[in-house]
Amino acid sequence: MPEDVPGGAVDACAGRRDPGRQNLRCAHEPCSPSGPGDRGARNGSVRAPSPGVSGIGRGSAIRSRRSLSGLRENARAFPLRHLCGRLRPGQNRPSAWTSDGPVDDASSPATDASRPLARYTRVATREVDEARERIGRIFCPHRLVPVGPGAAAVFDAHHHTAAFGALTLNYVAYGARVEIDPGCLDRFALLQIPLAGAALVEHGRHAAIADAGRATLLSPSLPTRMVWEGSCAKLILLVPRDVLDEHLVRVLDRVPRALGFDPAIDLAHPRGAAIAAQARLLLHLAEGRGRNEAGDGPLERELASALVTLLVGHMLERGDAPEALVQRGAAPAHVRRAEEYVRAHLDAALTLPHLAARAGSSVRSLQEGFRRFRGSTISDFILAQRLDRWRGLILGAGPEAKVGDLALAVGLNHLGRAAAAYRERFGEAPSRTLRRCRR
Repeated sequence: MPEDVPGGAVDACAGRRDPGRQNLRCAHEPCSPSGPGDRGARNGSVRAPSPGVSGIGRGSAIRSRRSLSGLRENARAFPLRHLCGRLRPGQNRPSAWTSDGPVDDASSPATDASRPLARYTRVATREVDEARERIGRIFCPHRLVPVGPGAAAVFDAHHHTAAFGALTLNYVAYGARVEIDPGCLDRFALLQIPLAGAALVEHGRHAAIADAGRATLLSPSLPTRMVWEGSCAKLILLVPRDVLDEHLVRVLDRVPRALGFDPAIDLAHPRGAAIAAQARLLLHLAEGRGRNEAGDGPLERELASALVTLLVGHMLERGDAPEALVQRGAAPAHVRRAEEYVRAHLDAALTLPHLAARAGSSVRSLQEGFRRFRGSTISDFILAQRLDRWRGLILGAGPEAKVGDLALAVGLNHLGRAAAAYRERFGEAPSRTLRRCRR
């Protein structure tokens, strides 16, 4: 049973910085300028990115150090320390948490009880394999590898989770520099707001540095790879894909074929500031709950829904291909039943007549439903699900695993075509993914 948070630990509007949450401010909180380069006074809400840490993909690329192609080619060895070394003293530095608030000495360790959402702890471990497996059950299967000398020795994973209806608010930190490769998220989108430190985020054709002034929103449809620096800690909102679809339909009565967009969210921009303020409010609500409150009351649901609407606004404004929008309403029950059946039986032979019978519709009606409401054929949907499951098995494979055996386990019986489709979807051969996992 989670313990109550000490009284007064959370104050959304008191004008003081909460422990471990110095990068999230209410929309009406003034910023404290930290130097000539600080643009926090621009809208009086959120500190802008520091000169040494900026985004890529929204016009503020790190041109003086490395190009976007260089980031993608050399991301495993991406020197986040070079960026952090350029910060002015006290500016956007990783902070430790104390009972009195954040301190600039990053060598002072955070106590478990002082971390955000500490009463909702799901994972607290120094074992990399355990963290990978347990966090993978909360989010999705992924590759998690400490990067650099001594990283494994200081690895200290924490994952705290509070529910808001179908959404979850999460605090995640690893205590060491790590590479994280979940591939395509598929079932959900993730809003990630750094509370301390910085991270390189590669998402589809985009790359960005997430830090105090820049959050990221990860699409369910695009492959993702991240490198978190050791001091990085994030507040993460998980939004199920069906919830995202409902909000897209509510706003436009239409949704993109593929939810592709620039992931970088400028927290000094009005919408970005509103997103940060709304996330902070959910954090305060979660930490202020009573012992038996479930987090699915009308007020919390509406506040969470308002945040998803803000995220939809970012997606539509920063979309890669707004012309690809297709008319549709919420998917009917027979389409959703077919999707659920496919996900649960990827290792079986999935024929259209059998799938239609399980969905309670005719073959033609099911085909039309996928074309109209999912913007794809049934065969394309099945292949995408099998490829994603195959990648998940590869990322979690043991030392004796073979890519061919794992492909057969998800119903991919023609290995040549499966490997070609995998390379097209994830940008690398399945054998290369397996080799990277074994390093």
